[in-house]
Amino acid sequence: MNPLSSSLRAYTAFFRSAFALSVATLIWFLSKELFVWQTRLLVGWLVYTCTALSLVWYIIGWSDARRTAQQEDESRPLIFLLTIAGAFVSVFAVVALLGSIQGLSPNETTRHAALSVATVLSSWSLIHSMFTLHYAHLYYKPGHANSTGGLAFPGDDIPDYLDFAYFSFVIGMTCQVSDVAISGRSIRRLTLAHSVLSFAFNTVIIAFSINTLSGFL
Repeated sequence: MNPLSSSLRAYTAFFRSAFALSVATLIWFLSKELFVWQTRLLVGWLVYTCTALSLVWYIIGWSDARRTAQQEDESRPLIFLLTIAGAFVSVFAVVALLGSIQGLSPNETTRHAALSVATVLSSWSLIHSMFTLHYAHLYYKPGHANSTGGLAFPGDDIPDYLDFAYFSFVIGMTCQVSDVAISGRSIRRLTLAHSVLSFAFNTVIIAFSINTLSGFL
């Protein structure tokens, strides 16, 4: 067995979440005397998302999708839901932060705006990266009666994680599927939830952008 593949499969959902949360908590306490609570919350969440994204995309880029997806631990659904909830909470924390920029210097205002944009982008990326892993897990879940696992990708190649990332991020950007046919009920339902969630999150981002621009005018 490839040692790299073995180590990658050790990065289960619980490990990724626990490691990212530990780093974010450390930053939260270290920044206690530096920032107000809104800024600390966003910095902590940004550190969490960037750490989690690094681990997720390390897996996506280097691991075997079939073997790794089948090794995901039982804590995955709970962590998946908590991550999505945290992403939405972070957007409202951004709104709270931007509501406190009145009277700040131009440099401080710029830093607050940059932190807000980075937080929203990282939250958006993390949501669809988590869906990427979720689609792969359902596709390669042991016990499927057919070889497609619920999705039919064009061509004869065995789907890897980048194929699932393509499927996930297209939904995230357009709220619809592209050239990948859905043939499984569980993935169809997940795709429906993903599309609705993407529409809601993108709508919040648009509202946030309009509110931010109006605040600078």
